[in-house]
Amino acid sequence: MDYNILSPYVRFALYSVIEPPFTVGWRIIFDYELIFVDGGGCRLTINGKEYLCKKGDVIFIKPNVEHRFDSLPGSSFIQPHVHFDLCTDNKSESVYICYKTYSELTERERELVRKDIIDFDIPTVFTPESPSYFRAQLLEVIELFKRREPFYQLLTKQKMLGLLYLVFSHFDKSKKTCGAAPSLDMLNIKSYIDGNYTQRITLNHLAGRFYINKYCLEAEFKKQFGITVIKYLNSVRFEKACAMLTGDMSISEIYEALGFDNIYSFSRFFKNMCGSSPTAYRKTHGSGAIVKAKGFDDEPISAEADDTI
Repeated sequence: MDYNILSPYVRFALYSVIEPPFTVGWRIIFDYELIFVDGGGCRLTINGKEYLCKKGDVIFIKPNVEHRFDSLPGSSFIQPHVHFDLCTDNKSESVYICYKTYSELTERERELVRKDIIDFDIPTVFTPESPSYFRAQLLEVIELFKRREPFYQLLTKQKMLGLLYLVFSHFDKSKKTCGAAPSLDMLNIKSYIDGNYTQRITLNHLAGRFYINKYCLEAEFKKQFGITVIKYLNSVRFEKACAMLTGDMSISEIYEALGFDNIYSFSRFFKNMCGSSPTAYRKTHGSGAIVKAKGFDDEPISAEADDTI
């Protein structure tokens, strides 16, 4: 697939809730559709298969594929979604949302069916590597489309490319090998960590933000700086914690300032880093000396587990 030709056209984007019982009968769509299941669920029938779609799933529907949606007993279907073309052309503005089967279309309507240019397999229903990040990106597209402020078309293209990266980079196996990522990218990532160490940062978050395969990101970061991304993040937070502990801030103020969920996760992190508790460190290093960490914890700092596919 030639990614250089991509110029997404966002046709429709909406956060909607469908209450049961409901049925969206057999139909095709002219374009592509991405749906994030933000709550509840539905039954999707497509290509002779039935899917029970649940919260956190992504539904990816291609042009000219017959499908239907049915409600699950007692379950609403919360579905931020977007209809789009992968490439903007002179027909993009004329295409609309279709609710017919292909056999019901007129010849003129059949000309509106977008060509599917994706040459690798993408599951109809999948769970993204980071559902929360995928959701946030999609909601930004929806908000931009809703507000339609000046230059919103450019911004929606940018955000859609980010969403498509999250999908394509996972399923396009022809692009899995890592070339050397530009040094500037790694410097930008390092600077981002330096300025946002109080936030929840994971490989998935960085990969999505900087449009880099997470495995390539990890390998290239370690190659350039001699340390893994998470170890570097931990080292930054540890050094900041040590500096704060030599000052007048209380330990409660310190863990909150560093973005920890509670004092227990902060104490566990600190002890893993240097072998002593924050209180013990403060007693022995009150003069301002900084102890060297005994090692680094490779897990994300937050007590919340990273999302997996």
